[in-house]
Amino acid sequence: MKNTNDNYISSILHQWMTQAQINNYGELSSLAGVSLLQFYRLKNGLLDSTPLGILKKIADGLNISVHTLIDDLSENKNLSSSDIEQIESNLKWEYQQEAISILESLILQLPTFTHAVENNSNLPASKLIPLLEPLKELLSQWDIETIGNVGEIVSYNPQEHELMDNNNNLDKIETQSVKIRYVGYRHQDKLLYRAKVCSVLEP
Repeated sequence: MKNTNDNYISSILHQWMTQAQINNYGELSSLAGVSLLQFYRLKNGLLDSTPLGILKKIADGLNISVHTLIDDLSENKNLSSSDIEQIESNLKWEYQQEAISILESLILQLPTFTHAVENNSNLPASKLIPLLEPLKELLSQWDIETIGNVGEIVSYNPQEHELMDNNNNLDKIETQSVKIRYVGYRHQDKLLYRAKVCSVLEP
């Protein structure tokens, strides 16, 4: 667990972002024109080794003076254990959401790619499958669950499924079976992406 001062720094940064209507470190990074690494350095007590030019950019992004940023982040104020726990939870969630956003294309395509390769072991790409296991393990550790399996036939659920084919008969769609082409995802019970499905012709 981070020490009390580090959590105080995180709390102050979040207060400034809230005041500036900035949602996360990714948005602040883009607005200030500095890398995300700089914010992790600040949160880990490396204010003194952060170049003044970087601090000024961050202050400008937060719409505060660089003197305020330096003075406030240099203070050592205590937070309650519940405050620390909440801050760490928020930071963990925010980090995971930013990582998911960066990896979006990969995690959406991965199950379909894996399914295709596993059903055709002659494809050269079959050698890549073991290399993707660490990503699957990471998603599992973050409590990211898939919605359905590629090729699975299930009942259509508009809350979990996005229909890929052009079928305007919604009443019929809601009662018919669909085949999953691309899995969806939930993150700790929050829907991230709906599974993309195709309607299945009834016999």
